[in-house]
Amino acid sequence: MLRAQHEVSISHLKASPEKIIERDHSRRSGMSRAAAGDPFFEKGLPSNIEAERSILGAILLDNSVCNQAVELLKRDDFFFRLSP
Repeated sequence: MLRAQHEVSISHLKASPEKIIERDHSRRSGMSRAAAGDPFFEKGLPSNIEAERSILGAILLDNSVCNQAVELLKRDDFFFRLSP
């Protein structure tokens, strides 16, 4: 058992510093390996604060609109489109 743990730590040292930092960042942020490679997560966090506040405010005022929001909203609704 100890030998297996030792081998894992040695292989960790053989990785490039960039890979170690990337792997450690993914672990700290709670992202799985699959999520770390997902283009959705590479976009970053949602950036349309006004849209988020509007939806959350509506849900706080009337919880029954939550189901409507789930049906109508898509994840792209919360990202600004960048001009080419």
